Amino acid sequence: MEYKKLFTPIKLGPVELKNRIFMSPMGVNYSEDPSGNFTERYINYYKERAKNDIGLIIPVHVKCEYKIDPYPVAYKFPCLQCTEDIRFFTELVDEIHLYGSKVAVQLCAGAGRNGDSVIDGYYPKAPSEVPLLINPNMKSKALTVDEIEEIIEAYGIAAGNAKKAGYDFIYIHAMAYLMDQFLTPAWNHRTDKYGGSIENRMRFMMECIDSVRKYCGANFPLIAGFSMDSGVPGSKTLEDCIAIAQTLEEKGILALHLRDGSYDNPGKMVPTIMHPKITGAENAAKIKEYVKIPIMVDGGLHDPETCDQILVENKADMTGLGRSLLADHEWAYKAKRGKSEEIRPCLRCMECVSHVFKGQYIGCSVNPLVGREKDAYEYSKTTSKKVLVIGGGQSGMLTALYSAQRGHNVTLVEKGSKLGGHLLEGSVASFKKDTADYFIWIKEQMKKAGVTVLTGITVDKDFIKMFAPDAVVVCTGSVPNIPNVPGIDSKNVKLATNVLLDDSEVADNVVIVGSGLVGCETAIDLAMKGKKVELIDMTPEIGMEINIITRPYMLEKINNLGIKCKANLKLTEVTKDGIKTIDENGNIHSINAGTVIIAAGLHSVNDLYRDLYSEIENIYVVGDSIRPRKFINASREAYAIAELL
Repeated sequence: MEYKKLFTPIKLGPVELKNRIFMSPMGVNYSEDPSGNFTERYINYYKERAKNDIGLIIPVHVKCEYKIDPYPVAYKFPCLQCTEDIRFFTELVDEIHLYGSKVAVQLCAGAGRNGDSVIDGYYPKAPSEVPLLINPNMKSKALTVDEIEEIIEAYGIAAGNAKKAGYDFIYIHAMAYLMDQFLTPAWNHRTDKYGGSIENRMRFMMECIDSVRKYCGANFPLIAGFSMDSGVPGSKTLEDCIAIAQTLEEKGILALHLRDGSYDNPGKMVPTIMHPKITGAENAAKIKEYVKIPIMVDGGLHDPETCDQILVENKADMTGLGRSLLADHEWAYKAKRGKSEEIRPCLRCMECVSHVFKGQYIGCSVNPLVGREKDAYEYSKTTSKKVLVIGGGQSGMLTALYSAQRGHNVTLVEKGSKLGGHLLEGSVASFKKDTADYFIWIKEQMKKAGVTVLTGITVDKDFIKMFAPDAVVVCTGSVPNIPNVPGIDSKNVKLATNVLLDDSEVADNVVIVGSGLVGCETAIDLAMKGKKVELIDMTPEIGMEINIITRPYMLEKINNLGIKCKANLKLTEVTKDGIKTIDENGNIHSINAGTVIIAAGLHSVNDLYRDLYSEIENIYVVGDSIRPRKFINASREAYAIAELL
């Protein structure tokens, strides 16, 4: 496909970008030293994206000081408060510049109420005394005017250091963090010159810009980013946002990066499977009407066709990629060369963000190489082997794919009639199109890599002896747990994994036993089709295993669909009229339902591996065959085993 605007150059003031794609700023947690400065791991991560046709890269945000605002502790961000730190940033900038990309420093004034702890009784400082994001039972302390002025000065000094490091732009960061908290009535309750009217709420941001000019000069290129609708009561109004945009334009800002959401409502900023695929672009288009400078948008922009359409329709001038560049570092390279079908899809599963929120390195469910860029994109040399992969679920397909890409002669054998394993039922709900796209992608890449696929064959010792492989990888996966209770074999009992594929025999009123991801997705899918659904679990809360970003939106969807939820109930019996359960106090409860659906988790199928382990020298096991887990585990293990072969 030919894109009309996506790969055309654009000038932001004196700086020309080779195309209209920018890498959105994302926390990755790759710091390995107390200073938080850019490490080799950071640099290789961004360099790999720069190699592949990104016009502008905005790395993880950089703090201006750690004295007044030493937070967040768990996510140690780089800081440019000292001149001795400049060398770390210069190395990053130089590596990005090697490949023709430009780079902006997203300069943060502080975490504010996003502070994640209290250090020695020193509470996070914010515009006002408001509940902390992480612990709403605790409140921030209001910054004094002297502290505000000290931060403003530090902001300018840090910007000056960024200029010395070679950055092309200073990015004024007013999204979710301290500067945004000054702009937003929900978090700014001040009655002095920094609070009240929109002019006063903008004052901190404008004085930070003045400080940048003081240390960088009047003409150094500046970009500004701010949140529009934060997704909380007391968010900025459209009129506020227009006023901010116009004032920033008057201040000489060269482009505006606009997005919705906040860490109080991250799904508006980084949409989950429960959200519309694109967020922010429509609101940004409303603001674009009132300014002449370029508008940058992101939020769920996963395919190049959508990005180009937004540009053609003049809703924005640049489009940003976040998770898409985790899923596939070659996104822009492939799109530019007419190979968009080869772009590895993002699942919107939120494992990446969830990892960061838990203080872990960022990860990706579909790209096993995120954070391992130094050596990962070129396999080590090997001799071609005859490899037998047993099982055609996600782990088996990926093991076969990566092994074939490494140069091995790979045959994948699946006992069923179709490939896919749990991807089959995991990709059929209306809100799982991303997973369906990923499933298609894997199968197409296997074909291109030359993997031989055999279906309808059960592998045993005789088959392996006849096949005579050099290596065997067992990927026999997992099957649903079935509770051992009276009546479980009744005709009114069905497995959630089967119901997702075929609900033609499901009654109008159902009860689902188990509220993990499969149980919740089944409940939502059936309720959206008009079924009356009740969801129970023996755990203290519904959906406890779902990641911390997706869970609240999934529970909100469940509530909006009228699905009844009951926790602390253990299934004791299936009856002709429904089920019987027992609660934590020993009380018996009956629930009427025409169909009882079991979503009680999975257990591994690994008998073949155990039988073969002592008889085959080069035998490996991947994915749920080890124990049932997530996409990210199967993806990483498949790549790791392919590297060993």
